[in-house]
Amino acid sequence: MAEPTPGPSAGPSAGLSARGAGRGAAFFDVDGTLTTGTTLFRFLEYRFAAEGRPAHAYRHERQRLRAMTSGGVPRTETNRAYFASYAGLDASYVAELAAEWFSGELAHGGFLHGPAVAALCEHQAAEEPVVLVSGSFPAALAPLARHLRVDAVLATEPEIVGGRYSGRVHTPMIGRAKADAARA
Repeated sequence: MAEPTPGPSAGPSAGLSARGAGRGAAFFDVDGTLTTGTTLFRFLEYRFAAEGRPAHAYRHERQRLRAMTSGGVPRTETNRAYFASYAGLDASYVAELAAEWFSGELAHGGFLHGPAVAALCEHQAAEEPVVLVSGSFPAALAPLARHLRVDAVLATEPEIVGGRYSGRVHTPMIGRAKADAARA
């Protein structure tokens, strides 16, 4: 992965046998399952505000992406379009901002979906490896993954070159890519 994954894993599936040897892993979707909102858009709104952009800038970007989806553009392409706004951003800055954002989400309350988190904890109590699978990206998911103490994260990997986001994505973790990654 372009950025370190939380927990004992060094990569998408590395170290999964560290807990629950011989058992399958428990895979959890993030947006709308473990969280009550969409991490990509909640973080984007936070990022735009932190960068001093007016509120309408976020609304405009969200509307643009919604229009793509409602116009029949595949979600994989909408996901790529989302990450274009990250071009040139320092990866460390984004990771730090994501940690601040997540802390705020937790402090505000209502961000985590209790029943799904309880199910995740049941798998952990049974010593089964737990993996998050999301169309979101490592910087936004790392604080959640650390908080939940999961073993690995399978996510969209925005390209990082020289410590900066390029604005490109190789394979969005959307739809079939999630299932393929979980089977790998």
